[in-house]
Amino acid sequence: MLSILSKSYISQVKNGKRKPSQKLIDFLEEFRRRSQTKHDYLALFLQSREAMEVTLATMSFYRTKLARFFREINPDTATKQDIEAFLIQFKTPGNRHAYHRVIKTFYNWREENFDIPTPVKKLKAPRLGKPILPTLTAEQVAVLIDAVESNRDKAIIAMFTESGLRLNELVNVKSGDIDWANGTVQVLGKGRKEALAPLGKMTQHYLTIWLQEHPPEELYGDSINGA
Repeated sequence: MLSILSKSYISQVKNGKRKPSQKLIDFLEEFRRRSQTKHDYLALFLQSREAMEVTLATMSFYRTKLARFFREINPDTATKQDIEAFLIQFKTPGNRHAYHRVIKTFYNWREENFDIPTPVKKLKAPRLGKPILPTLTAEQVAVLIDAVESNRDKAIIAMFTESGLRLNELVNVKSGDIDWANGTVQVLGKGRKEALAPLGKMTQHYLTIWLQEHPPEELYGDSINGA
């Protein structure tokens, strides 16, 4: 298109001797749009985060995630399907979710500052699976129990490992909450909901010894943990 415009005409416009034609204005606008590279967007976005005084760790997080996204996807032409395909390559749900957050933040920023519609408005965040927490082996539990002298501490370790109770649930267990016949203990869990937890053989063993040595009604007002 530039070849259609004479050099003398362009020179006259530059020197203010002639007004730019609509054809020249359209060309310059198209040139500006095409020269607005994805790297410009990245730099501008990061500058906006710096202005918000985000932490260095957050800056690094944005820079690393967006740099990879921009290497693989053109942000100017990316569609919702393109971004979904980019996200699905990450096998770890947490990593996929992190990229989703960064990409959505970027496009929301671009829409707000450049009035360019975001392709991620209806892009749902990937579901995060529940991680399988590590557990202790029977040998490791035995080492822990052997390392303490008090039968109360042995009972606490055993109950932790066999029942799966949270700390705040365990410390509030009272002797009346224990169903020795059925091998369960009643607790008040999340949302103050009552629940039953298993009372394993090892727990019963050390708990029986502790209660024989220190009857709860005499020492602790019916609390089995001595707190």
